[in-house]
Amino acid sequence: GDACGPRGDGREGMAGDDDDDISVYITETEFVECMYEVIDRTRGYTRTYLLPMPGTRVKWEEPTFKPSLSQKSMHLASRTRPPNMPNHEILYNSAADTSAKIERLKQELEEQEMKLCTFEP
Repeated sequence: GDACGPRGDGREGMAGDDDDDISVYITETEFVECMYEVIDRTRGYTRTYLLPMPGTRVKWEEPTFKPSLSQKSMHLASRTRPPNMPNHEILYNSAADTSAKIERLKQELEEQEMKLCTFEP
């Protein structure tokens, strides 16, 4: 009989049966025979469904390390950033400003704590 077809008892040993243990219905040898039969029948193209569809394949392009920004993103950014300054400088200056603000706040907090201190050496 057909190694991949139904067994003589009418049970095919497919997933979703009452008993999920497929080894009850098919032996390892029968499984291997079935897989070889499927490979022979499909001429080795058993996994083409895993490949991306031809229309969705993207051509390889060398990375530019520069993001592609939409016009909307550029417009939104231009409303808050100086136009003649590179983005990396803007970000660097912003980080420096934030660090200075944090240091200033730490110093103010320390001064407030010292005012509460009544002990003088």
